[in-house]
Amino acid sequence: MVIWTSDGKGNVYICYSALYEINIINGKGELVKKIKKEHTPEKITREEEKKLKEEYFSHVPKEFIKQIHFPKVKPPVINIFSMEDYIFILRKTDRESHKYIYDVLLNGIIFNSLELDFLPHFSRDGFIYTIQHELSPLTNEILKTHIKRFKIKDIYHINESY
Repeated sequence: MVIWTSDGKGNVYICYSALYEINIINGKGELVKKIKKEHTPEKITREEEKKLKEEYFSHVPKEFIKQIHFPKVKPPVINIFSMEDYIFILRKTDRESHKYIYDVLLNGIIFNSLELDFLPHFSRDGFIYTIQHELSPLTNEILKTHIKRFKIKDIYHINESY
């Protein structure tokens, strides 16, 4: 899968999620830098596959669900997100504890790893915005949807809600 984002300088970050490989393309369409990171493939367990099928394909008839095939390993990159000069590379999630682990790029260099307890959707004017759902404990249906924003003091202090 190819995922991408852009920064405020006109660069586009194209990521191949099956590899940990990011190509940085400038506004002229030229390759500026290629970032690769070694990773150890993590297998998808049968329990994880079953849970994902239940979560994402509950509305699909069962005869079609049997035809869905998952890869044998998890992708090393799940998503990519930009915030001003920073690029966040989502590389691991723990849905049970709502922890999201990111590598953070600045000027094309991975300089930090960061754990957030929310999943960013976009940023603007020093805030990160996310969508959070309140679910029914009985049916798991969405009861309410909230847009929450987090003030960014600096790259190390994002979790402070505003």
